[in-house]
Amino acid sequence: MSYFHLLVCCLLLHGGRLCAQIELDVVLVGPDVPQALEKDWKEHETQVYKGSIKQLDSEKLILIDDQQRTRTIPSRRVEEVTPVWAKPDVVEPARELLLTGKYGEAFRALDEAWKSGIPQWQQRLVIAELVQALVASGNIKFACIYFSRLVDTNPPSLIYADMPLCWTTRQVPADLRQQVEEWLSSDKEPELLMAASWLLSGRREEARAKLVQLQRSENKILAQLAIAQSWRLSTPPETMAQFPKWQEFREKLIPPLRIGPTEFMADRLMRIGEPELAVAQWMRVAAEHADKHFRAVKALENAKQLLQREGEGEEVRRLEKWIENLK
Repeated sequence: MSYFHLLVCCLLLHGGRLCAQIELDVVLVGPDVPQALEKDWKEHETQVYKGSIKQLDSEKLILIDDQQRTRTIPSRRVEEVTPVWAKPDVVEPARELLLTGKYGEAFRALDEAWKSGIPQWQQRLVIAELVQALVASGNIKFACIYFSRLVDTNPPSLIYADMPLCWTTRQVPADLRQQVEEWLSSDKEPELLMAASWLLSGRREEARAKLVQLQRSENKILAQLAIAQSWRLSTPPETMAQFPKWQEFREKLIPPLRIGPTEFMADRLMRIGEPELAVAQWMRVAAEHADKHFRAVKALENAKQLLQREGEGEEVRRLEKWIENLK
């Protein structure tokens, strides 16, 4: 599969960027959404800034760049941040536990790290990774609770990639049900979105109404996620007709937010008997979101199972090596 080789290259490049030793904070900035929507999104290139981050919240990023200029960038354009951690001896070992699949240990270490006196903008990034560790450990309830508290601190848009939403076909965990049923009447929009997401297969009409409501949210990120969540209401026979529209919508999201919609498309394609398309989407998750360790590994394991059913032995072996490298 040529697509396989392309995505492996993407993964290696992305991983190299994540692992690079840096002395300055590195920020990847994409185009402003309203302008980008007027043209072909792919015509716009991501810009890279290096410097010292002074602020990063729901509104803006303030950076003193390597030329000592102050740059103010809307946070909706921030695609990735690679910080120089204020407490590297505490934060980096904690993050390493997450990126090597030691999720229980990672939760405890990350919980200590965000309380270690690092700046608030760095705290937000660490708590988002703590949420990842909880999801990976199967503790969705506390992941949702932690994320609800995180949004109270006005985090940047990219943080919402770690929002514990249901993107694939699964039942709400038993210990989560009571919490999300309470949140279905919450006046806090992130809690409402998490509730609607997890209850879509059980309290379908109520959840559908909440998604429609959230699509009109002033928080554009929540509105976008609510639109993508509503795709789950489509029937299997509608999938292939809707697929191009889903892809187009996904490409207009900032890159971190594309992971959930891609997981949905991969799962849906897998279930309607389109293994080649499903494998491509699962591998895209791993290639473009290698920093989301649990989800990247899970995506490759799903792709591996599909390839095994199709008798693609050579591709299965390549995937096994990829999975091993991630682990």
